[in-house]
Amino acid sequence: MVFRRKLMTNGGGTEGIPKVLGAFTANKLFGRVFQCAIVALWMVPLTAVLFLILSYFGFSVASFGSESLVGTPYGPVEGFEFEDAFVYLGIPFAKPPIGELRLEKSQRVERWTETLQATEFGASCVTAAGWSSRRNEKLDENCLFMNIMRPKEKSKNSTGYPVFVFIYGGGYETGTSTSYGYKEIVRNFVTQGFVFVTFNYRLGPLGFITTEDQVLPGNLGLWDQKSALEFIREVIPSFGGNPDEVTISGESAGGSSVSALTLSPLTNGLFQRAIQMSGSIFCSFAMSPRIGNQSREFIETIGCKGSSREIKECLKKKTLKDYAEAHATIGPALDTIIGLRYNPRIDGEFFPSDLHSMIKAAPKVPTITGITTAEMGAFVLFGENRSLIDVPQRKWNSFNEESLREILKKIAGRVSNLNELLAKFYVDRADKKEFKNSSFYLTRLVEATGDISFDVPVFQEAAEKLESGWPVYLYLEEFYNRNGRENVPVEGAFHGNELTYIFGRLWKQISAAKTEDGERFKKNLLDGFRSFAQSGRPSVGDIEWQQITLDHSDRYMSLNVESVMKEGLLRERIDFWTKDVPLAVDVNELKYLLPGARKRRRVDEL
Repeated sequence: MVFRRKLMTNGGGTEGIPKVLGAFTANKLFGRVFQCAIVALWMVPLTAVLFLILSYFGFSVASFGSESLVGTPYGPVEGFEFEDAFVYLGIPFAKPPIGELRLEKSQRVERWTETLQATEFGASCVTAAGWSSRRNEKLDENCLFMNIMRPKEKSKNSTGYPVFVFIYGGGYETGTSTSYGYKEIVRNFVTQGFVFVTFNYRLGPLGFITTEDQVLPGNLGLWDQKSALEFIREVIPSFGGNPDEVTISGESAGGSSVSALTLSPLTNGLFQRAIQMSGSIFCSFAMSPRIGNQSREFIETIGCKGSSREIKECLKKKTLKDYAEAHATIGPALDTIIGLRYNPRIDGEFFPSDLHSMIKAAPKVPTITGITTAEMGAFVLFGENRSLIDVPQRKWNSFNEESLREILKKIAGRVSNLNELLAKFYVDRADKKEFKNSSFYLTRLVEATGDISFDVPVFQEAAEKLESGWPVYLYLEEFYNRNGRENVPVEGAFHGNELTYIFGRLWKQISAAKTEDGERFKKNLLDGFRSFAQSGRPSVGDIEWQQITLDHSDRYMSLNVESVMKEGLLRERIDFWTKDVPLAVDVNELKYLLPGARKRRRVDEL
């Protein structure tokens, strides 16, 4: 962060003015000139004081300097102009979690008296691996920064613009708000009357390691998110936003974070709507009971031992190089579907009870949630040996029935009877017209792993929220850009497909070429999200996006070139996991794959 010259100067008292002026009473003209000069000098600190007072109460102070200069309750902030917006990057929203504050809950940032030059992204949080795939990206523990984009024009609504918050994904091990930039955000949201916010949160062991007690309960990354939302509520009026019209959104781990924030009693009232893209706290990567064992393995590898307090103090003294080397030694969790090691957990505070109880107790926040048609496509085909489901490109053409059965057996793992069920459903089930080649078996692997990792958990959360009276809107993202996918053996929209249309090209593997169909899909996607954030009633063009009901519990918006409402979201596959499997296996064992698993009687048996 960069600060301007100090606004306040020493002095500013008025007691000496009469004495000084008295010496010049003999010359009235000179005395008058001198008096004016002294008063003018005295006004400099007075103006600075007035500026700080206005800043403290959150008034805009653009008239004191550049148009992008605003006063916030924490101090003045100056950004820069981009097209029809003002952009503010790298605003600290919490104290740096370094030194003694490492592995502690984020704390309120201190006020500043100098103008904060918010013109560059702040450092990204240290990833689990300790490095970034983005060139020239700075990683640091001092990373709790926020970015705000607002329209130039003042809102015609006296309460301000609606606020749209986005939380990045990355499996709680990687990710940064820097990746999403600001240019497309301005074009897709700010010019349409939104104040848009992104921020960083701690990742990997620094954000989620736990000793499974109150000494180091975990969930620090979620506490960062809570702090960010509290900061937004305080400062967003200064940027023209309405603190009572906040929509939080996120994708993947960001989507599961949004899910978590809707359930925790600690975040009640900090937002009014939620959008979960391919993520739920019911996902195994978001609420796995493995986190205890994974944490212990890391703690042993980095060389800490003793009581929980001794372990915590030891972890505070280790260098970031120590953290990176320990992670490299352990490597990804090769016995899991996605290969991730760190995630939130039920800690008795951020999450005071189980997921089902929290859904019943939490405020009924209107929620959009959905999935893509082939969530695990990229994980299976381009996983780079990070998990047990990776199929390297050299093996695509030879992948067969035996290959699929072998991986499904590993997935079933310790869950008794599950292997037989998986084989019957994903291998033996087939339309007579389907040709069983390598593409068929790879597609079935993508379906099976996608159902476990994303599809079923998202639906489970939606169904439970529906039962408790939450307004829920489902979607299935069906469109994808086929450019560059000619030699990929699995069709469908992969995980993160929508991000390119919201934020621009994020990965070089994704085609940057615009197509007419892609632009139509983009319009439909943005129409749905923006209308929801503005009014709470989503629509795509002239089509009403209907919420699910007890009679239509799996109806959804098909997000495509031509978007329409449909019934039966992946019905056969969802029924298999929510009705058939829980009756045939030990549900407690199943929770390792599906944390939200519950034994239910089939509807047709009631």
